[in-house]
Amino acid sequence: MGDIYYMPVTFDDGSGVKNRYVVKIAYSGLLVAILDNITSQYVKKSKAVKAQYYPIQEWRAAGLKKQSYIDILSAKEVSVNSLIHEKYVGTLSKSDLIRLAKFIDTYPERIQATY
Repeated sequence: MGDIYYMPVTFDDGSGVKNRYVVKIAYSGLLVAILDNITSQYVKKSKAVKAQYYPIQEWRAAGLKKQSYIDILSAKEVSVNSLIHEKYVGTLSKSDLIRLAKFIDTYPERIQATY
């Protein structure tokens, strides 16, 4: 868990594909759960969107080039085979994984606080 890859991700509406940084959060058999939107774009986002972005604390150690955020509402399942050939970037630190889990657990409370 916590491995970061750079790979093509299909838009939710199926209209196209974009290369994105993704983080593996779980796996079961031949399926892997990923959060498919790691971004450095944060400042101009709305309060509601910022509330769903986890700020990676140790982003350099994770192999990222700048401060980045994980959109916790961007979960998808992909096959294990789809990750095998993709570019491995790095891994979230144990501390970031723990903070990410806590961030996800408290998400509804954060949303209510932004309105």
